[in-house]
Amino acid sequence: MFLFNNVLGRKRELEKSYRSWLCTTTAGSAFLAVAASLLHCIYQGGRYIFFLFIQFV
Repeated sequence: MFLFNNVLGRKRELEKSYRSWLCTTTAGSAFLAVAASLLHCIYQGGRYIFFLFIQFV
């Protein structure tokens, strides 16, 4: 019986966290988009610098 109550409590906590996640998901997706574009720029810049480095060595 304790296990069953524990599962119900977990379910309520998950529902709460899911609601808060839904509230923050727009901000989270915007942050992820910015982070992904930044990483892409860093990756492209790193490749370019590496290419130049190979040219001059």
